[in-house]
Amino acid sequence: MMRTLHRTMKPVIHFSMRRPLFFKVIVQTQTHVLTFWKKSVISFSTANLQQENRSVVTSPEALSDLSPLKQFKQAPDSDPQGALPYSDVYFTVLQECIRAKDLAGGRVVHAHIIKTGFHTDLLLGSKLVIMYVKCRSLEDAGQVFEKLPEQTLVSWNAILAGYAQNGRLQDARQVFDKMPERNVVSWTAMIAGFVQEARLEEARQLFDIMPERNVVSWTAMIVGYSQSGYCEESLKLFYQMQNSGTKPNPFTFNIVLSTCANLGNLEQSNHIY
Repeated sequence: MMRTLHRTMKPVIHFSMRRPLFFKVIVQTQTHVLTFWKKSVISFSTANLQQENRSVVTSPEALSDLSPLKQFKQAPDSDPQGALPYSDVYFTVLQECIRAKDLAGGRVVHAHIIKTGFHTDLLLGSKLVIMYVKCRSLEDAGQVFEKLPEQTLVSWNAILAGYAQNGRLQDARQVFDKMPERNVVSWTAMIAGFVQEARLEEARQLFDIMPERNVVSWTAMIVGYSQSGYCEESLKLFYQMQNSGTKPNPFTFNIVLSTCANLGNLEQSNHIY
């Protein structure tokens, strides 16, 4: 029974990932997977239940008001026969927790991950760190991060951004200094954290020595100067950005145009526009 169950579950998940209506189909897919999981305890498949005239929810219309997370919460804590959900299921439900900033739901998923032995999965571990960061539960994020069997650049950046975005700059800087490797995301997260707290001198020091910059890092410094009243410095940095070959995005343009308006420089504003 178990071999049949696993062969049936895996293709369903992979097939759903290729469908264009991802969310609606994935909801249906999760229901099939979780129903399989629940019914396997008494050795019933969906087909068997239908043959015995038992009601099984299978239509997308009937599932339209059920999210993967709601269905996941209704699943049992464990399956004596070992028919456990694949990491794809956990990843999908965690993504919904992140989108909804559902800390309680995320903790339910985390508990399932531990019970089913997926806590050593690096991808799921990094996703858990991101989930706790997005839900502003930084202590939980830090604990998950420390217990990861291996800390990847994704998990390092997640915990760094969590501390920086929530004003815990000392913790963020400690993480930043300990990182075995950094990318532009790491540098920008630290710079943005300093900018958010109006610590422009420290932000600029990092900005000047970062090995590479992208439009986000340039814009972070431009915003910092503009919001702190250093409009001339903000415009100067904008022109340096253009000379470096980095193309501004719409948000950058909006900040610069607002800066020009604050300076009362209509001519310069028209030139930039």
